[in-house]
Amino acid sequence: MPPLTDPLRKAFEAAVDMAGLEEELTLMGSELPVREVPCPACGSVSFDPAVVRNGFPIVRCRSCKSLYVRARPIEESLVGIYERFPQLSGGREGQLIDDPVEGRWEAEYRLFRLNEFATSGRLLDLGCGRGDFLLVASRDFEVFGVDLVPRLRPDTEMLNVFRGRLEDATFPDGFFDVVTVVETLEHMFDPRRTLGVIHRILKPHGTLLLQTGDVDSMRARLNLKTWTYLQPPVHLNFFSREALGRLAAGAGFEPLRSWSFGRAPRRFPILRQRGSAEVLRAALDWAARVRLLGEMHAWRRKDGMPA
Repeated sequence: MPPLTDPLRKAFEAAVDMAGLEEELTLMGSELPVREVPCPACGSVSFDPAVVRNGFPIVRCRSCKSLYVRARPIEESLVGIYERFPQLSGGREGQLIDDPVEGRWEAEYRLFRLNEFATSGRLLDLGCGRGDFLLVASRDFEVFGVDLVPRLRPDTEMLNVFRGRLEDATFPDGFFDVVTVVETLEHMFDPRRTLGVIHRILKPHGTLLLQTGDVDSMRARLNLKTWTYLQPPVHLNFFSREALGRLAAGAGFEPLRSWSFGRAPRRFPILRQRGSAEVLRAALDWAARVRLLGEMHAWRRKDGMPA
């Protein structure tokens, strides 16, 4: 048998690592107390079985078509889960090893998109992780972070980061001009509650930038059994676009614009070595609109209280 090329070798090693990780998650999940919840997006209690991953049945809401872990670990156990499996807390599908260069590249892309609607003021990054985006955004904003289990890099440890839930951070009403929630909502025990808090702490017409796993993307629609984003008990919520829009509207937000994920060009190996990969961004944004790729969204806080 000929030796594997470097990309193939890395793919093989990643598959082996993922298989081992899923065994650990399955074992841990069998020991956790759980609580059954209605659909986190629309509140419906009607569902159909979809797939079992890591020992957790994932169901599909009959109303909004979102996927979710119905019998999920109780909220108090989430910190222990993230501390035990930090490699899954970053939310990058199928990527277990941290890549600082890619993290900084994604952060620059996110700031570029955000600057279409906001260029200064106070910014909160919910689920700030290693602090890549906070460091980049600090050029334009006064930055704050919140994370249950922050994993800050050495050059980001001086940043203002609250360790814990957003609900416990006690930010004043209308404190922020921007809140970013990128690869975080899928972790939340109660996403509707979290979006309600975000609405409260944002200024009127403040900007919410959000990205999470996209159930309507081609990868998810082709085969749920191979969609690596489904990783309970670390990931719990997997929204359809319709459900995500309804969830945001119900929390008091209106849409501004959507784009392809920042990481999209680097998903294609031939583009990783090209500094001009972003010339394809228009095509990637089109692919996201027609549901071939996932979407990142910007919303604006409406005046008044949410419905």
